[in-house]
Amino acid sequence: MSQVFTLVVPQWQGCGVGAGPYYGALAMLKMWGKERVDAVIDVHEHSVAKKVEGIWYQHEILKHAEQISKILESEKPARLVTLGGDCGSDLVPISYLNHLYGGNFTLIWYGAHGDLHTPETSLTHRFHGMSVRLLLGEGSQSYLNYLKGPLTVDQIVYAGQRDLEHTERQFIVDNKMTIIAACDECNELLNLVVAKGQRNNIYLHIDLNVLNPVDFEAVSNPVPGGFRFTDLIKAIELVSSEFNIVGCSIIGYHPRGDEDDAKIRKLVELLKTIMAFKD
Repeated sequence: MSQVFTLVVPQWQGCGVGAGPYYGALAMLKMWGKERVDAVIDVHEHSVAKKVEGIWYQHEILKHAEQISKILESEKPARLVTLGGDCGSDLVPISYLNHLYGGNFTLIWYGAHGDLHTPETSLTHRFHGMSVRLLLGEGSQSYLNYLKGPLTVDQIVYAGQRDLEHTERQFIVDNKMTIIAACDECNELLNLVVAKGQRNNIYLHIDLNVLNPVDFEAVSNPVPGGFRFTDLIKAIELVSSEFNIVGCSIIGYHPRGDEDDAKIRKLVELLKTIMAFKD
């Protein structure tokens, strides 16, 4: 087994844009190196669209959560990498690590969206838009059964969010959640916010739609604005130089062209270095 437990979760059903993220996760598996991957979750490439408890494809998504939960209970890793499809691919790993570290855990959520919906507030009823709310202990009870207790709002630091619906904005304001803008000058501020929380074990959830689509097109749900790729790399390097990275994920890769492929390879190599993989 490798130094860090690596999961590949090619779940695409949560985003509702077809199976692009499925192929993206499998492409990253090859970039990471099959010999370094410890488990690949069984995900159907094609699924019948069905809404259960207000969530499209929940019947499939729950199967993935069950697989991941059983693997983590069996292997009991201390550090985790998830190469995922949609941005709900790593919720069970995040919850597992938060429990393992007794709440001494900060989640940096790089992405364009707040992902703060419940089945009652979501207009699309897509699972990916409910991810953070589930981590906070609200939403589908069927899915919450696979999570090891909720995070608190002060454990979550948003980075790069710029496409928020009204109910999400209100939730963020009401709960005094922190959003760090997508800019090179804000990277130091991100570290200061994390340090202020006094939780030194960090998880980096990297949804690639945090990137500006002018600079990087290969994402499932592009949103104007966002980090330049070089600024994202700097942000990750900076936070990893000061804190203990216990887990990370790359989410939402939708393969399109060689230029974006080269950037993903650079990001993969950076995370391999941070997580202490050696070639």
